[in-house]
Amino acid sequence: MKALINSKTGQVVLAGDPLQLGPVVTSFIAKKYGLGESYLSRLIHRFPYKRDTIGFPNTNGFDPRLVTKLVMNYRSVPEILNLSDSMFYDSELESQVSQTTGPEAELLMSLADILPNRSEDQGPPAIVFQGIRGRNLQEGNCPSWFNPQEVVQTIYYIKKLYAAGLSPDDIGIITPYQRQVQELNSVMSSLSELEALPKIGSVEEFQGQERRVIILSTVRSMVNYVKLDVRHALGFIASPKRLNVALTRAKALLIILGNPHVLGTDPYWRYVLSYIVAHGGYTGCNMPSQFECIDMDSDDSDQNNDLAEYNC
Repeated sequence: MKALINSKTGQVVLAGDPLQLGPVVTSFIAKKYGLGESYLSRLIHRFPYKRDTIGFPNTNGFDPRLVTKLVMNYRSVPEILNLSDSMFYDSELESQVSQTTGPEAELLMSLADILPNRSEDQGPPAIVFQGIRGRNLQEGNCPSWFNPQEVVQTIYYIKKLYAAGLSPDDIGIITPYQRQVQELNSVMSSLSELEALPKIGSVEEFQGQERRVIILSTVRSMVNYVKLDVRHALGFIASPKRLNVALTRAKALLIILGNPHVLGTDPYWRYVLSYIVAHGGYTGCNMPSQFECIDMDSDDSDQNNDLAEYNC
């Protein structure tokens, strides 16, 4: 990079979000030498780019000559943004989208019949967690997983969203397992009332994209397999960057399908569940009276978050 710019007047500008997914690295050697972490992420934790709230209290803790932190968000309504903001961004982001007036508010009102009831002054929730104690299954020699109960529930929501006037381009379905992607495509393609389908893909496929409505199918429904997911960097458990991306794709409505008894073993998901319950967006199976805590080692340990209250 140095050879490509003028040594006296040249500048290099890096833009991105170090708290979301970085490069996909398959080489063990590359991972060993730190190439799994983006250049931006490496710089932002080193002097002189590192955050210094005492030295630069008026510019989000960064030297304005070197770092500009963008805090205005023009994608999501506040209820969606505030979840990831409080988990990952020190509550510094500011939503510029109204949840009470405008097209996103109108969409939520049009879907009020299928969303959990809240007090009239609050309006319909923008984040819904549908608790499903389904089954995660495999077929033949395929190592990937699918959850038929979540497939059925996804189709229910898709039909309702289409009936409300949304197009396939307005909707995205995110799931971490390729087998669930295949099952959703197969079943939905067989239904005559669903002539066109929304995009269905992994978090990695949706990074950088947005939809008015996102349906997040988590699939995993057995605690026994959680550590396997963590070891192979699959799913959403113990993967805060992947979770952060998934939570920030929706503009107006985020619908999460999952088993709270399994997801609640992860501190990040306990925070998500607590947030949604507090905002009146939970529906479905009973929540666990207390969460089982699993000791999980994750490569995503560079998150600078205070979730101590939700740790085991």
